[in-house]
Order: sequence, then structure tokens, then C-alpha cells
Amino acid sequence: MINSGNFNKSKLDKTKWYTIDYEVLQSFYEEAEEIHVLYMSYRDEILKLKQNILDEEFYASCLRRYRLAEVLIIDDLFKGKINDSDINIMFEIVNYRYMNNLPIIEMCKDYVVEIQGKENNYRVNG
Repeated sequence: MINSGNFNKSKLDKTKWYTIDYEVLQSFYEEAEEIHVLYMSYRDEILKLKQNILDEEFYASCLRRYRLAEVLIIDDLFKGKINDSDINIMFEIVNYRYMNNLPIIEMCKDYVVEIQGKENNYRVNG
């Protein structure tokens, strides 16, 4: 489903590019039942959770949303300055999902970027 390669004109540029094979992705969705994917912007959500940690109902509701999503996509996990509170909150979510075999996709480690069309990528065009 994900293709990778070095499409750079310069031999010095070692950037590895990733693209999604949309035909494979489409066939996957056609074969599978509806999958509910939840996107979590780590920096925005951790701030919201920390600001509302004393509001037990709101806090539990937010955690439950991230714990129970069929697929959870976390963007920019631990980006910026973190503390024990950040780690503990994320542990609650990640550990629950781990113990219940629920998938997590984390989108910051390799900074995967997809640019459709070679005409839109200056590294390919030189």
C-alpha cells in the first residue's frame, strides 16, 4: 500500500519519499467493512487534556474517544517540550490500545510527506 523510493535528481540528496498506492488502498476499503479512523493532533489534544484534567467527566470522555477508536492516528507525538504529565496521559491511551490489540499510527518520526505529481516536487524536477 505504501511505496518508497529516492526520486531526487541530485545524488547527494538522500531524502526517501513515500507515496500511497491509492488503487491498493481503494481495493482494501472496498473489501473491508467501514473502518472508523480518529486523528489526534498530539500537541493540541495534550494541552486540552491537561487543562481539563480536574473535570473528570470531560477528561474521561476524551480518553475514552482515543482509547476506543478502531484506528488512532497520532500526529507529532511528543513533539516539543514534554513532561511526566504528558507521558502519563499518553500512557493511559497507548497502554489501553496495546492491551486491546487496537492499532495506532504515529505520524512524526520520519516526517512522511506525500506530494502528488512530479511537477509539484522541486527535488524531482531539479
